[in-house]
Amino acid sequence: MNLPPGWKKTRRHGPLATGLRRLAVVIGLAACLGGLHYLEVGRAARFLRNQGQGGVSLSEVRGIFPAAARFSLPPGGKEAGTVWGKDGRVLGILLYTSPLADAINGYAGPVPLLIGLDPRGVILGVRLVSNWESSDYLARVRRSGLLQHWDGMTWADAREARVDAVTGATLSSQAIIRGLQVRLSGLRSEPFVPAHQIGLWDYVGAGLALLVLGVALTRWRGVPWLRTVLLLTAVGYWGFFSGIFLSMALLAAWVRGGFHWPAQLALGVIGVLAVSVPLLTGRPFYCGYLCPYGAAQELVHKLSPWRGGISAAAARWLARIRWLLLIAIAGLLAGGAAVDLAQFEPFAALTRGFAGVWVVALALAFLLFSLRWARPWCRFCCPTGALLGLLRIR
Repeated sequence: MNLPPGWKKTRRHGPLATGLRRLAVVIGLAACLGGLHYLEVGRAARFLRNQGQGGVSLSEVRGIFPAAARFSLPPGGKEAGTVWGKDGRVLGILLYTSPLADAINGYAGPVPLLIGLDPRGVILGVRLVSNWESSDYLARVRRSGLLQHWDGMTWADAREARVDAVTGATLSSQAIIRGLQVRLSGLRSEPFVPAHQIGLWDYVGAGLALLVLGVALTRWRGVPWLRTVLLLTAVGYWGFFSGIFLSMALLAAWVRGGFHWPAQLALGVIGVLAVSVPLLTGRPFYCGYLCPYGAAQELVHKLSPWRGGISAAAARWLARIRWLLLIAIAGLLAGGAAVDLAQFEPFAALTRGFAGVWVVALALAFLLFSLRWARPWCRFCCPTGALLGLLRIR
């Protein structure tokens, strides 16, 4: 049967067909993420249950009580444990934040703590125990001195103390602060669940994302000087200042523990826009306007005197790398591998604070490649960009 010229193309790309394809993609992604969430929730429950039944080791307790010979930690987490020395003398009280604070997540899941107090109720130390958080973020927390902030306070004073989050590890440090407060509240009869207060910078971040969207959907997006301003804003504000960006590590955290409103207001707005704009318009948004590392590559390429192209065939082959990375990461999540996904992407290198040597090296390498080629990480290696690219259906 001979079809009229253009009929097949119109049928395949018409509004109804496009809508159905978008719906199929959304349902497929939702099913995959839902399945991963189901697996992760089960693993998290088993992990925390095992920790509460004795997963805490004597070496971890000795991080607070160096002379500890044995300790008790009643299951359930509501009662306080006891620490004894070699002579049988009681050295102090031991509190474990799980399971009371299990619902409080950091960047990649719960951040359980051990809290040691002397017999009078004065805090001797706070220590991290096994968790899923990124090692880079926890290194920032340790370097900041946050864990020593409560030393010497009575438990009642520590419970009410106002403590600032650590820049560059905001979600991790907030989880530590809130987890400690919730656990200390268990020493009183009345409940205490501190609420996250939305601050000025939360509104600034959300408003700025919407402002950039307004530019991206109008003719202003083609103005060269304004494009440069947007790139500098992405690097300066979203990168170095706020450290807000989408990544596979963040997606894994949301799969494991869900989205935490309102502690992630700006991230939530960015996530909604990153998904909805390509679905509704077929155009990329986050990767082209808000990603700090993508913007850094573009700025480097603009300033480079060695700019060049790459053949279409080579570009197609290289672009398969990011799909392979995306598949590998999905496999790691499904298999429950204990892998720090923040090490797969270079984004953390553009935030204030400490980033791992490998992440910094990866970021610098692709910035050097950007002297020759436009956005090499985005085009060839970024699994986050590959995932968002699935939504660009015209």
